[in-house]
Amino acid sequence: MQMESGSSTNLATVASELEPDHRFVLFLMAAETANQRYEEFNEESDLSHSIILYQTALELCPIHHPDRSIILNNLSVALRVRFDKTGEIANRESAIGLGIRLRERFDQTGEMEGLDEAIGYHREQLSKCPVGHPERPIALNSLGIGLRRRFKHTGDKAELDEAIGHY
Repeated sequence: MQMESGSSTNLATVASELEPDHRFVLFLMAAETANQRYEEFNEESDLSHSIILYQTALELCPIHHPDRSIILNNLSVALRVRFDKTGEIANRESAIGLGIRLRERFDQTGEMEGLDEAIGYHREQLSKCPVGHPERPIALNSLGIGLRRRFKHTGDKAELDEAIGHY
């Protein structure tokens, strides 16, 4: 599959011919291709394109499909890479929002993998917000919420203690 500028329109045309529950796969494959190009050539346009394609794949993927966690993970990694590269607040906000979406996925499915991923993601975001940073309270709160949810699921008091420590 060739990744060219404007290929999203071509993908949409091809995707419209597929069964609705399978359309996301085409966008996921295209996102992986754009991401691989970014890793090989370090072109920011490839990274941006992969993020758009991952977002489209996520929108099209049925909520309980097993590949949804793969898309969420890959999208979160791409957003983190873009934030690390640019330092732009909008990228951090997108990244924080993705962590929240991962928690919501856990709420819907009960799969610990999504919650663990969200907590790891929130920990990383917190590590990038030094004391005094304007987004540190958001990162602390997001991590605390994830840890509290994991405590409710596992009953592990250490999770609750850590959550309290972040408030």
